[in-house]
Amino acid sequence: MTMRGILEKCGMEESKSKACEPATKMIFLGILFDSVKMSLEVTPERLQEIRTLVSVWLRKSNATKKEVQSLIGKLSFVSSCVRPGRVFIQSMLVSCVRFISLSLSHILFPIISRRI
Repeated sequence: MTMRGILEKCGMEESKSKACEPATKMIFLGILFDSVKMSLEVTPERLQEIRTLVSVWLRKSNATKKEVQSLIGKLSFVSSCVRPGRVFIQSMLVSCVRFISLSLSHILFPIISRRI
């Protein structure tokens, strides 16, 4: 039985625009899954988005809590593919948690350290 048949039997409809033939590589939610290399990779488009974001952040001197939370979210996404990346966002998470407890959205975080 095909996947389409299984879905129809369960009363579900396959999205024709998202359907694809079996393959060893597949992009799902912005992550490239490769079953031959047994790896996860950030797609080139997502990687460029992150590089642009980091470039903007390297020029910042302060940021709002919401901006920091957004950055942490995007970096956390990348760390799902780049495991050592979690270590680098840990200090950002600790700082953010301190300010979240204050429940103030207008607090400006000083950007303390930059490594190039």
